[in-house]
Amino acid sequence: MDITLKATGSANGHEYVDLGLSVKWATCNVGANKPEGIGAYYAWGETTPKKEYTIETYKFRISGDWYDNVKYSKYNTKKEHGIVDNKTCLDLVDDVAHVEWGGSWRMPNDAELNELCKNTTWRRITVNGIKGFCVTSKINGYTDRSIFLPSCGYFSITDPHCVGISCEYLSSSLRDNPCYAWYMQDCYFIMGQTGGSCREYGHTVRPVCP
Repeated sequence: MDITLKATGSANGHEYVDLGLSVKWATCNVGANKPEGIGAYYAWGETTPKKEYTIETYKFRISGDWYDNVKYSKYNTKKEHGIVDNKTCLDLVDDVAHVEWGGSWRMPNDAELNELCKNTTWRRITVNGIKGFCVTSKINGYTDRSIFLPSCGYFSITDPHCVGISCEYLSSSLRDNPCYAWYMQDCYFIMGQTGGSCREYGHTVRPVCP
């Protein structure tokens, strides 16, 4: 199915769609140059893609090989998980959307992902052979505006999972369990909420700006 996805503006050289929400949503993923492009995969708080997404290769890991014993050097709220700094949102230096796109671009936080889930309708479509969702605003005056989120799945260890099946996008927010970050997955959008993903998994990122 072909659809027309129209940007409503641009910031720092990257297009966005104003869906009538608190932030504007980019038309493309980080690492992509068209709406149906998957782009690159990133572990939470990392700014470069890599070949292996494991706890051992995770940037902020100090030690440990499983969730009950892993310790972190940054973004931690629990003594048992290493250095406590009580940071629950990524600094811009660790925000790949800001690092790659600059300007006011950044990753969405959990509240902004939830806002998107609750104020849009999602319809499975295929754009140029890529499966994903047409996400259309339910806000009065903006119901003719949509973004396309390709079903990019995720990376664990060295393997991609659920590509073309699951639509998963990372937030900048840490969960109450510091082993996990908030993310948006299509199975959660029906409930109008986000879920949690292991920090070391590789996910795609859709930037936002004010």
